[in-house]
Amino acid sequence: MKLHATIFGSSAPKGGSPEYEDARKLAALLTKREFRVKTGGYYGTMEAASKGAHEAGVKAIGVPIAGFDPKAPNVYAEVQKMRTLFDRLGLLITDSDLIVALPGGLGTLSEISTTWMMLQTGLLTPKPVVCCIGRNWRTLLESIAQNMEVTEKDMHLLELFETLAHFEERIDEVMRQVQEQRSERE
Repeated sequence: MKLHATIFGSSAPKGGSPEYEDARKLAALLTKREFRVKTGGYYGTMEAASKGAHEAGVKAIGVPIAGFDPKAPNVYAEVQKMRTLFDRLGLLITDSDLIVALPGGLGTLSEISTTWMMLQTGLLTPKPVVCCIGRNWRTLLESIAQNMEVTEKDMHLLELFETLAHFEERIDEVMRQVQEQRSERE
């Protein structure tokens, strides 16, 4: 059975930028590890991840919102339009074995916060492994831990990686966690 990985991140990075290239490389890496990549289906990180999966031989699943944006989805994704934002989040978050958040804006924060809350409350089953890549995530999550009601156990629901290179170094460990979570639900 194929694994699914959702990649969240900013719509702002342009082709050739370091952020765009990281998303492209990440998706190619995950595709080679037999993940089917899912993204929001638009531009920036979503386009880069879809392109990386495509270059690795598998078309990503892109999940835009019908009527949300006059822009067409990116050309590298197999489009599955959703009627509402909540339907979109549901498809991106549920049934994923791995969720990776790259740097982004309020949309990315919303996506990872929703995922985190669903893990924390037990609403998300089966449980995916959730990884946040980028120095900004550590700063943000430390601030949340200091200023909100978040337990140490809650903090351990997310794996933090300073850079994509750091994630790549630990990909075997991440894969082991994904396989353990998968075997628990089967």
